[in-house]
Amino acid sequence: MHTVRLLTDKLRETAVAVGLLSQLYTLALPWLKSVLPYAGKYLYPTAIVAETGTVYLTVLVTINRYLGARKLHYGRRTCSKLCAVSA
Repeated sequence: MHTVRLLTDKLRETAVAVGLLSQLYTLALPWLKSVLPYAGKYLYPTAIVAETGTVYLTVLVTINRYLGARKLHYGRRTCSKLCAVSA
C-alpha cells in the first residue's frame, strides 16, 4: 500500500510540473517568437563550436588515457609538468 501511495504522489508531482511547464511555454511563446530570429544568429554557431570542442576534448582525453595505460614510458616523458611548462 505504501508503494502505491508513493507512486501516486510522484505521478501527481510530475503532472503539476508538466502543467507548470506548459503554462510557462504558453506565456513565453510570443516573446520567443520575437527574439529567436536574432538570438538564433548567435546561438547556432555557438552550439556548433561547443559540439566540435566536445569532440576534440573527448579525443584528447582518449589519447591521454591510451598513452597512460599502454605506453607508460612515452606517457611519462610527454605528459609531465616539465613538458607542459616548456610548451
